[in-house]
Amino acid sequence: VVAVLAVVVIQWQSHILVTVSKSVKPRIFWKTGEEPARDDYATFMFEHELAGEEPVRLTKRLACWSGDSLTVTGRDVYCNDEFLGTAKETGLNGQELPLFEFNGVIPDGLAFAVGSHADSFDSRYWGFVDVSITERVVPMSLPFFNQDGA
Repeated sequence: VVAVLAVVVIQWQSHILVTVSKSVKPRIFWKTGEEPARDDYATFMFEHELAGEEPVRLTKRLACWSGDSLTVTGRDVYCNDEFLGTAKETGLNGQELPLFEFNGVIPDGLAFAVGSHADSFDSRYWGFVDVSITERVVPMSLPFFNQDGA
């Protein structure tokens, strides 16, 4: 019985993803092992000098997809004329943030990833994510855990 229970817990644990950042509003996700689709949340390993020396796991919503029209006007970002957000000039630590500049149709296999929070470090700063390196995650609702992190 203990061995069976241990296997179940280990298997279940490998599918749970808890975000520590307030970058996305849902905080607990179920990893599906599937490739995401438009507007799904996705998790992926990410490398960028502003994220640190080691790759980090990011979880974002894939809000604009291959074939969609992405427009960056000033610091405002639109997908098919729908406002996605405004890129900030500086981060929370005062560091200058890069601006991803693009106007056109998103190429095949790529998506524009956004967070729920205005301070999310997302595609507004580093560009598209290759969908093939992402995994679809589904927000979980647990009655004893406030998804807003409070």
